[in-house]
Amino acid sequence: MLRRTAASTCGLALFATLGLLAPAGASGCPDPRTCPTYTAYGEHWWPDDDGISRINYYVNPYHPFGWVPPQMLIDATRAAFDVWEAYNPNIKFIYRGTTDRPAIPNDGMNVISFIGPTPGESAITWWRFGGRNNSEMFEADTVLYPLGKWVWNPCELRDDSCTSNFRGREWQREPRSGAMLPALGVIDLVGFLVHEFGHWLALYHASGEDSRCLTMTDQINCETPPNGTGEDDRHMVTLGLGDVLGAKFLYPWTCPNPSPDGSYPARYRLLCPSVQIFVP
Repeated sequence: MLRRTAASTCGLALFATLGLLAPAGASGCPDPRTCPTYTAYGEHWWPDDDGISRINYYVNPYHPFGWVPPQMLIDATRAAFDVWEAYNPNIKFIYRGTTDRPAIPNDGMNVISFIGPTPGESAITWWRFGGRNNSEMFEADTVLYPLGKWVWNPCELRDDSCTSNFRGREWQREPRSGAMLPALGVIDLVGFLVHEFGHWLALYHASGEDSRCLTMTDQINCETPPNGTGEDDRHMVTLGLGDVLGAKFLYPWTCPNPSPDGSYPARYRLLCPSVQIFVP
């Protein structure tokens, strides 16, 4: 079975999402540190004998217009996967190198690329599952919109430091020209990739206005009201409580849940010191 999701700079849309909702709740929302909302239907990458699910992937770093340097896509992809690994020790994404293949479904390879079926949105992710219990993941692919104004400003994943893409920064450097552009309209590459890779794990959009600051939100952005202006993708780089709980539902592990005392994720690191927060 094949699932398809699409993400847009003016909203997020979910297609073909039939199934049974996993537990969700609005108490503590919209604060991402205390909002437990997530959506999952049970498909997942099957674990090895040691309980760890390992997902191999390739990056096609070619940009048809040369606007995004190849190494930028490779580094941003690895940083985005590291975010999910940092919060769940039973998930391992394994970089197998570059490829010239496009990101297309049903070819047996997990690929991130600007080349593939052209998305009408900023990104499209497919995943394929079946097999054991009709829930075994076989493949995932993400195509990024090549005409998007992709940027990446790495920052440390600490409390509140990644809750906004442009907080305190009115301008952003565009990689294709090196020019400083107004923040409006540019797309945070890692923020979007972290969201798309949540779909690789078989997390669906956490729907509803109260989920707007979670990584897996289906809302426009964290700080701008519906139908407002501006883009705000950086909050997706730091996972919210619901994002962590959704991954834990699909890939169980023994560390305590993040504390709902408002100090997330610092309290989370204290409770589970073996989990290291990645600093790009």
